Amino acid sequence: MLLSRRIPVLALSGERNWASEWSQLDQQDSSQGISLPTLDDARFMASGASGLLRDDPSQADRAVRFLIGRLASVFTKDADAVLESLLNPRRTSFPAQRTLFVDVSDIVRMDLKTGIQRVVRRITEELLRAPPRGWRVEPVYERAGQYYLARQFTHDLLGLTLPEPNWRPDAEAKPEPGDRFLGLDWAQPMVHRARETLECWEAIGVERFFVVYDLLPLQIPQYFPRDFQDEMEVWLNDIATLGEGLLCISRTVAQEVSEWLGANNLLRGGRPWVRHFPLGADPEGVSEAPVPLPQLTVNDSSPLTLLMVGTLDGRKGYQQVLQGFEQLWRAGDDVRLVIVGRAGAQMGGLAKTLREHKAACGPAARLYWLEHVSDAQLAWLYQVCDALLCASEGEGYGLPLIEAARQGLPIISRDLPVLREVAGDGAIYFSGMKPESIKEVVLRWRSLKETGRVPAPAPPGLVSWEESAKTLWEALSRD
Repeated sequence: MLLSRRIPVLALSGERNWASEWSQLDQQDSSQGISLPTLDDARFMASGASGLLRDDPSQADRAVRFLIGRLASVFTKDADAVLESLLNPRRTSFPAQRTLFVDVSDIVRMDLKTGIQRVVRRITEELLRAPPRGWRVEPVYERAGQYYLARQFTHDLLGLTLPEPNWRPDAEAKPEPGDRFLGLDWAQPMVHRARETLECWEAIGVERFFVVYDLLPLQIPQYFPRDFQDEMEVWLNDIATLGEGLLCISRTVAQEVSEWLGANNLLRGGRPWVRHFPLGADPEGVSEAPVPLPQLTVNDSSPLTLLMVGTLDGRKGYQQVLQGFEQLWRAGDDVRLVIVGRAGAQMGGLAKTLREHKAACGPAARLYWLEHVSDAQLAWLYQVCDALLCASEGEGYGLPLIEAARQGLPIISRDLPVLREVAGDGAIYFSGMKPESIKEVVLRWRSLKETGRVPAPAPPGLVSWEESAKTLWEALSRD
């Protein structure tokens, strides 16, 4: 449409200083009849449409697609008229919008780019790129009990660059009646510190919802620091009494949360309701060309190569898997194990073992621990390895299983209810906590491969991150 032809002209024009014009407009007296409840959105878009694209042409395509999608999704009735209002803002008023405040308190402080952080990043990005109609999306983070707009984080997430470092400071969030707060990040202590603020937001009519990823610190406390169990109980009490609804990342977790709330007398009059939504299936970087890892050769003549993805954590089963593979290696098997993930807390011993293991040395190495890989390199591993191995003793979802299935990579998984929910009949399952269980399932899988009987990965309900974000929104919007 006309909009898509005109935005690049606006974006690359150097004749006007849009940031300066919006800043001047922002200071004008509202008594002149200018109704601009979405001024901040317009300023954000104007910044992306002027100096940002001139200064960083490599981001032009991404930023323009975001700009077009943002305008088209919010102002679907007459996007061209909205563009005119950006060019001549005094002529047209913007339709009123409600704000969805998305809590990213933990990822703002430290983004490990694994597990929950990956989910937070992808869902936030999808909500920003395609906001629900009539809504604007503002990521926020807690600081000293208050919530602030995470503007620098948002620009970084979308691949945009600020014209000036301090042009859009992280101001305090100021909600209006009818706005919504989504506790997307797993920000346990932050929610507790901000409890009074959230109670004030509730008093003015802000709806509050929280995402629950798992109850693992309560279920397998031996793998978590001592205070995690107490912190999770405090957090669950906070979100149960502050929230109108809880959104879980699997049906299994939703059932566990409902049972915990009931057992602790925290279900009152149908509040909070508990629902679930699926996570996205496309791994980050899937749109990029896969990039091989120079230290790993995989071809038709390579030995069987199994992949594990996830933070080095006690509950992930890495110790059991390593011991099982050591049994195979001692028997002369040349099977290879590739581990992708950073070392978690209190995992220094296993990290040292992996680095110094004799199977990790030499041209015929059979053990690879990759602490840092790019999205494109991970996509390559999903494509070239023989199978994904998941030995975790507890999960809220099992995102690597979905990512592997998306790439057509066969799956070997521990037999847990949540992992069966995710992988369905498209996996080979094992149980048992001894190394022999790993040795046996690897040999069984190889036998099935040799006879062409490995089940094709076919998890029920594969969805994209875009669909995941839409389902989340629909779940919290149902009466």
